[in-house]
Amino acid sequence: MFRTPHVGRPQGRRETSSRFRSIRANFRRLVGGRPVPTSVTATVLACVVIFGVALSARLLLLADQRTSVEAAHEVSYTQPRHYQNAGRRILDDPVHALLLDESNDRGKERLLVHPPGYPILIAAVFGVLGDSSAVLRGVQIVLDSFSAVLLFLIASRLFHQSVAFVSGLIAALSPQLAWNALVLQPDTVAIVPLLAAVLVLVWNPRPAIRSAIGAGVLIGISCWLRSNAFLLAPFLAVVAVPMLFPAGQRRRAACALVLATVAVIAPVTLRNWYVFDRFIPLSLGAGITFAEGIGDFDLDRRFGIPSTDVEIAKADAEWAGRPEYAKAVWFPDAVERDRERFRRAAAVVIRNPVWFSGVMVRRAALMFRCNDDARLGWPADTTHAPMVSLNPPYGHDRAAPPIEPLPPSVPIQSHTVQLSNGESQSLASMAVNPGTDYLVRAPVEAVSGSGAFDVRDDTGALIASLPVREHGDANKRRRQKADRDQRDALTELVMPIATVNARRLDFSFRADNGVRHNGLSLNMGQISGHDIGPTPGQWTRGPRWVARSIQRNVFQTSRWPVLVLAGAAILLLGYRRRALVAVVAVPAYYLLVQSALHTEFRYVLAVHALSSVLAAVTLVVTALLAAAAVRALHRWLRVRLLTRPEAEVASG
Repeated sequence: MFRTPHVGRPQGRRETSSRFRSIRANFRRLVGGRPVPTSVTATVLACVVIFGVALSARLLLLADQRTSVEAAHEVSYTQPRHYQNAGRRILDDPVHALLLDESNDRGKERLLVHPPGYPILIAAVFGVLGDSSAVLRGVQIVLDSFSAVLLFLIASRLFHQSVAFVSGLIAALSPQLAWNALVLQPDTVAIVPLLAAVLVLVWNPRPAIRSAIGAGVLIGISCWLRSNAFLLAPFLAVVAVPMLFPAGQRRRAACALVLATVAVIAPVTLRNWYVFDRFIPLSLGAGITFAEGIGDFDLDRRFGIPSTDVEIAKADAEWAGRPEYAKAVWFPDAVERDRERFRRAAAVVIRNPVWFSGVMVRRAALMFRCNDDARLGWPADTTHAPMVSLNPPYGHDRAAPPIEPLPPSVPIQSHTVQLSNGESQSLASMAVNPGTDYLVRAPVEAVSGSGAFDVRDDTGALIASLPVREHGDANKRRRQKADRDQRDALTELVMPIATVNARRLDFSFRADNGVRHNGLSLNMGQISGHDIGPTPGQWTRGPRWVARSIQRNVFQTSRWPVLVLAGAAILLLGYRRRALVAVVAVPAYYLLVQSALHTEFRYVLAVHALSSVLAAVTLVVTALLAAAAVRALHRWLRVRLLTRPEAEVASG
């Protein structure tokens, strides 16, 4: 009998496997196999620095965009006013506002449109700090700045401190996070408890059941603010808990996570059952977002499902044969209408699964989009966010009495402007002094359509813009309360401008472009500018340059997805499965669930926030590899330079 000799793997395969293990070990060492313990003082100092950077970036952006933000909230945005009015009603009568809310013209069914958490937060802020949109915006800015600190703490429990610190700085300087913090809606506030939930889960290497309970409570709090995370707890129970918890506790931890979330959400569910006699766990909206999500990508309207609230209301009236449905999207019969929308959207998905799968993939890809030059239309372009300006903005008191007005170079008499979609009309130019603040006044009244009043410098660059809208929809109720004799009076647009290096200002009106707009027709009066004085805040040019340089080079669509995907690949190659699951579990939930629905970028800010950790892994590993390459090159040059004289002597 002959014994068959043992045949091992081929030499080439063994070398390849050994090389792969070596590369993986190096990557694991670079991203930190275990977090390096640091002192409490160092951690607190890092948190203070990150919070300070985040707060400074948001305040600088607010200073740059104050006019645009305030004008948009006054003219374009309607949801912030609904939220604030709901908060005021809660202050006046909490029980009536949270259970009946019949004081508004949409009836108590408006209770079902959004969860009650954000109006309750507004009521608390208004009750303690005063009824002011500026104060509410300041609270949101502080909370959003704290999100960067939470990301630093999450990364510090999983990686080396260098990765954690860079993660916090990336989130602190993100223009997408900073811009959404200025908008008075619950999106940036809702991600704070989600990040806190992730921190609770990763705080201990072997978390106990109380960690799952704490995370579930925090997810429930986020659902009170915004319902997008409604299914996050069961998703984490299946995806994250098996990787984060010890084997003997996984089943109990998963149950504790889900039950804690259900317990926190239960009061809203019971309120809905008591008031409407319907089982509605949090709020309505699944039907309309499902339907509009199909309409966003069905440009040819093959399926007969529209993509806007106004069109959805008209479609409701047609589907149900109820003309009164066309007046409002949520009143009357909000529950029945939203369920009918969901049924029709689901029927489209069942009949066209391949097409809808492609829609989900494209929408998921848009969640990693940042700033770029492409214009894909709404809602895809909601990923764009303004960056911190290089130059300080208008810095004087806007309520200060203006100095003697300067006439335009081309006198403008009162007349009517008629513009088609996308058209613009130059009106006048005015000589100004560089480095000076001006107040530009333009009396206008939008008769129909929508557009903007633009101011450009002598190079043609846009330096300021204010939206102009017809007095309807958003301002309808306020105008109905006004005296009829004042309806035809011109409204004065007041635009603060810092000239920087400009010596001339050019004024123009521009009509919005798109299928939703019908040009712009307006009456206007004399345009004038007022010299207020030199622009203050010149000392901020240095910090502004640093912040803008990082924002321009990191938060670009051509770079950001590469940084995020490379970070995930590095963790896979370094065999950091627990850390990877902890970071990507929440983004994976939004990629799978939210990609099926109508999505604006503000709905998925948690994806962008946690992606900062993966981008930080890529940047730190790249920096370490570059440093190692420089050291290796330095050693090679030293050896070459030191051995060359010896070789020359030997040859001589």
